[in-house]
Amino acid sequence: MNEEMRNMFNAILEEIGRVEEKMDRRLGRLESEIEALHHEVNACKLESDAVGLLIRRMDRVEQHVAQHEKRLTWLEQKQNKNLSMV
Repeated sequence: MNEEMRNMFNAILEEIGRVEEKMDRRLGRLESEIEALHHEVNACKLESDAVGLLIRRMDRVEQHVAQHEKRLTWLEQKQNKNLSMV
């Protein structure tokens, strides 16, 4: 291989090396961004689960309150009935 071909070949190899370095840096940044997004997604899932639990708890409390209201209404009616008899 003559000197000029060798110089061109070395220049091409150097350029390939620079391109590989740029690609490695870019891939590293993309991997970091993907990891950050995974953390955000997991945090959102946890928040969603917590909200779901709170909603279910609120539903149970509302049902419990409704049962007590029915019982209170029944007791009030019973008391009114007893008072009217007196």
